Amino acid sequence: MLKRWIRVVYAITAEEREEKWKQFKERYEEPIFEPLLEYLQSEWLDDCPEYFLHEYTSEYLHLNEISTSRTEGAHWLLKQDLQVSTNDLLVVLRTFENAVKLQFQKVTAKIENEKYEVEKKSFKPELFHQHWYLYSVSTPPIDPLLLLQDPLQVRRRGRPQGARNFISGEGT
Repeated sequence: MLKRWIRVVYAITAEEREEKWKQFKERYEEPIFEPLLEYLQSEWLDDCPEYFLHEYTSEYLHLNEISTSRTEGAHWLLKQDLQVSTNDLLVVLRTFENAVKLQFQKVTAKIENEKYEVEKKSFKPELFHQHWYLYSVSTPPIDPLLLLQDPLQVRRRGRPQGARNFISGEGT
């Protein structure tokens, strides 16, 4: 249901929105969905479409900031720093600059703290059982002369070469 509603909201033109809305209504034409369809039509599509429908919001530069929660949060932060609405433009700009600098310092400090936490919590081989090691930490290095010698031949399956099928003494 949500995917179909998103198709209505993100329609680029009014004709496309109407087509998607028609498909939405056809898909949910059962009587149980009638109150929902009426609510969506009256409260969202008829009352305030210019605030959220993509066909209206795509006309303005909004840098893909469709939801207003972050924008409202930033606005609240600036209002808290300004404290009064009768300041001149220079005070407003300086306050805005100080707020951005403070926010940048907080983010930078948080990143540095996270780096320190990661370094503190680094994994050491001693913390794991030896069978999980990709390589052995405590074994001495291999003598290079051993690497130059021929490897041992693996014994083939079956009886050894030259073995007899009878026990000696019985067959003669």
